[in-house]
Amino acid sequence: MQISERIYQISGGMYQNIANVYAIRTDEGLILIDCGETEEDLALMQEIMKRWDLDHLKVTHVLLTHKHFGHIGNAAWFSERGALIAAGVKDADDIEQGKWSSILDFSPFPEHGPYIPVHVDLRLHDGEMIESGGVRIEVLETPGHTEGSVMFRMEEEGRQVLFAGDVIGIASEGRGVTLGWEGGEDFDMQAYFKSLLRLAEEPCDVILPGHMQPVMQNGHILLKKAVGTALIKWRRPGVDTE
Repeated sequence: MQISERIYQISGGMYQNIANVYAIRTDEGLILIDCGETEEDLALMQEIMKRWDLDHLKVTHVLLTHKHFGHIGNAAWFSERGALIAAGVKDADDIEQGKWSSILDFSPFPEHGPYIPVHVDLRLHDGEMIESGGVRIEVLETPGHTEGSVMFRMEEEGRQVLFAGDVIGIASEGRGVTLGWEGGEDFDMQAYFKSLLRLAEEPCDVILPGHMQPVMQNGHILLKKAVGTALIKWRRPGVDTE
């Protein structure tokens, strides 16, 4: 699906696949946000890129929102073909080492194949800018779902677009939000809540999540709703709301 002049969704629920993958067309090639897990995911992505006449473009960067296998499994394939792999600084070691207990994500997902560890070329910090082919992408550190979860923000057609990974999902009909899986070994409720408080103050029009549907307007309203969702779900002694 073409989302905007530069942005395409090339994997995810609309294609009967689990994790969303986005492609950003630049003047130098393509930037991918996440890269799926299995060979079947990769074949689907290649098919969709061909459908949108993107298949002749070089993938210059793969930006990983977090270290869970469903989002990073094909990173080595793209690295072998010259793409720079980028991830949050606190997730990078586990991506490089292939620490199974850390990268394994929620099931039932497709049967996990072997993970091929991949070198992380760019270890990303909050506020860092990635620039390629006329596109500028800002890194937002949003720990909680994993220690090194990051979001990516860019301006497109006068709107603020947020690639949200698994920190925020979009609920039915785009009127509410869901929160990411809590079963990871480094899930941190306190850090997650602080990330949501920070996001509630950020400008946002479009939210492109790691799962489920995108939302194409009023993203800032949903970022504020996420705080309320977390309070209802997590409010108990030990959750600091200050």
